[in-house]
Amino acid sequence: MTKERVNIIGKRFGRLVVLKYSHNVGYSKYFLCQCDCGNKKTIAKSNLTTGKQVSCGCYRTENLVNSNKLPNGYLRLGKIYNAMKKRCYDPSSNRYYRYGARGIKICDEWLNNKNSFREWAINHGYKDGLTIDRIDNNGNYCPENCRWVTRQEQSNNTCRTVMIEYNGKAQTLTQWARELNIPTSTLHNRLRVHGWDVEKAFTTPVRGHR
Repeated sequence: MTKERVNIIGKRFGRLVVLKYSHNVGYSKYFLCQCDCGNKKTIAKSNLTTGKQVSCGCYRTENLVNSNKLPNGYLRLGKIYNAMKKRCYDPSSNRYYRYGARGIKICDEWLNNKNSFREWAINHGYKDGLTIDRIDNNGNYCPENCRWVTRQEQSNNTCRTVMIEYNGKAQTLTQWARELNIPTSTLHNRLRVHGWDVEKAFTTPVRGHR
């Protein structure tokens, strides 16, 4: 581990104490932090050092509660989160066979911190009436594989698992993303939104990635 990666370990930023280096996304370094409220969250180094983030999300939530300015849908997001967790981890759920039984999980950042999920949702297109959808139907619930869509759009995605063939090998979008080290959302946008062919989508470097 390089000196650059460890030089903030053990330091405090607001309510957060840096525990250890986690991973890189392009040139951005992420660190696992412990919040004073007890939650742990992986946060970009730049957000810590610039003061953009001073807690796991609890500080912002407390301010909203105290000021009675909770975002629209805040309570609904809690219900969506609980339902998501139930179908992934509770065998008694009538939908568990389609999720938890197939190995579908929730990323640690959301699983350990409901407010982190709410914060992501509010900042990534959540509106009343929309539902959470996994871009790759075989992938987990995590920021890079989730979006907010209408029920019809979700139905279209759920009803089919698209296998993508490249160089004689067929895999799901998430599996290709992991193998190529390209974000799932980037591949999805290239193939489904912008209409790139597979060769171009898979071989074009991602800006900011080494």
